[in-house]
Amino acid sequence: MPLRRSAHSPGLADDEEGIFVGSGKRSEVVTLCPAKSVRLVVRYADLASFEGEVSVAYRHLDASQTGFERSRTFALDSQSDIHVERVPQRGELEVVARSRRAGFRGMHRVVVPTEDIQGVFEIVVPATAEEAGVRVKLGEVPNKVIVQIVVMVQTGTPVGGGQSEGGSDFVQMGLRTSEKLRILVTTETMAWESELFPLQPGEIREFTPKLERYCSCKARIVDENGSPIWPSMLNGYPDRYANWFLARTSRRWDGRENKKWRQCWVNQRGDATITDMPAGNRRIAAEADGYESREFDIELKPGEVHDLGEIRLKKAAGVIVIRLTNYDATKPYYASLGQPKSGLVSVPVAFTGGTCRLENVPYRWLYVIVQGKKRGGGGSKGVDFTLTPEKPELTIELDVAELQTD
Repeated sequence: MPLRRSAHSPGLADDEEGIFVGSGKRSEVVTLCPAKSVRLVVRYADLASFEGEVSVAYRHLDASQTGFERSRTFALDSQSDIHVERVPQRGELEVVARSRRAGFRGMHRVVVPTEDIQGVFEIVVPATAEEAGVRVKLGEVPNKVIVQIVVMVQTGTPVGGGQSEGGSDFVQMGLRTSEKLRILVTTETMAWESELFPLQPGEIREFTPKLERYCSCKARIVDENGSPIWPSMLNGYPDRYANWFLARTSRRWDGRENKKWRQCWVNQRGDATITDMPAGNRRIAAEADGYESREFDIELKPGEVHDLGEIRLKKAAGVIVIRLTNYDATKPYYASLGQPKSGLVSVPVAFTGGTCRLENVPYRWLYVIVQGKKRGGGGSKGVDFTLTPEKPELTIELDVAELQTD
């Protein structure tokens, strides 16, 4: 059974590897998995040695949807051995070899299950590999306008890109031919993204992006009586002292929901405007500490300023009762609420006596963290749960004997 360890716990052992599963302002949890070290031997098909760069990344089978992570690059001149530590025993290893050999152009990629690697694994780079790439023509972008180009695979992981200027061409070579790609082109005021496309070995595909102006969305966030909820924030990043008004795309490159939010501050009247959003389907969410959230799915036209009008939030009615066991009655403890995978954590609530009651908790998937030190560093205990109108009150018991206190 996988172990769970917080960020305050000691580091990983040599035979463990961690899958990141959740975070907050005060906690970061990993699932520890058995790991091992492997030895890779990279060579050309017609020679024993390899000259170039070799990038090695992996992914756990239990978290394969996250794509390959922790890429490490090795430069090889005469030796061909690579030692890679902490590779998950149940996972996949991605090896990408880019050559510096005279007369050889290209990139070779191989994905192998780590269970198949017993001791030494040999990777043979074919001598006939050809390089694939893209050419992005920026002739329709005004001269001297700075353009950012990102080439990514279907899951959204960048595999290339850079900066260019309007009126020029951007060329990216050495791209993968085993996965579909997408190109994102942005300036300070405009954006364009391609559809998913495949590349064949040796192919150089050309694109002429039609950039569209960014959009905006505005709203006024108030309570049930029409009074502004302030201070509040039009935000996509953690802020323990703020309420929330958020915007995100309704899909991600692989079709899953996107978790990346835009942000801006909300003024004392409750007015807020999210800017610099690409056109298309977007989800807007208004959240505030102690209130139920509301979400809106909208379609933005290029250059549009979409007005959602007044958004009224209901006061949350959920209740959480936290009961501690093995606690120090002379010391205070601190409880915080958050949302799994988003890092939204409330202001820590200090309490003594082993019992804490949190009211006005929204109906949603949440987690609670209890720690003995207000600023962290002494360990924490937590659990996730879901409150619903049918189950508005929940009692949680936590053993805090191992926590350090102020």
